[in-house]
Amino acid sequence: MPRDFTGSTFWCNGTGYVRVSLPTGRKGLPTPARDDTALEGRHVLIVEQAKRLLDAGFTEEAPKLLEELAKRDGEKAIKAAITAIDILCAGSTTQRVDTPTILDFEHSEVDYTHYTHRLPRFSKLREGDWLINCVRNGNGFDVWPPGRFLGVESYPRAKGKQRFLVTY
Repeated sequence: MPRDFTGSTFWCNGTGYVRVSLPTGRKGLPTPARDDTALEGRHVLIVEQAKRLLDAGFTEEAPKLLEELAKRDGEKAIKAAITAIDILCAGSTTQRVDTPTILDFEHSEVDYTHYTHRLPRFSKLREGDWLINCVRNGNGFDVWPPGRFLGVESYPRAKGKQRFLVTY
């Protein structure tokens, strides 16, 4: 029989923490709790929501959502975080809605930024996500207006090297 999903609480430098064990490891979540009663209430809430997320199969999303829930202060903010978890567990946002990325071909343009190697964040981008491109330029930065992510292309360069293009 599997062990019940529990957690623990502790105080460190005047901040109350709720510790939960997730498939990605144990995580101590700081809370705005000011006393033991409030910390225990937050502990019960976080453990309940963690169990729901893990039962629904959201192991990757659970740490960020639980961290957001833990740091919320005030009943309205906590309810908003729980509502987001409810929606996710209900399945209404598990499938991404396909929307056309370019609606008006005559008035649209495609731009790109090149990279010498594939960055880990490329795998987290999905077609249609919004990007804001910032490039360091001397003493400041050049910032482009928002654009929709189209994809990552690669092509070979001299001496067997690859060049990666993020198109938006």
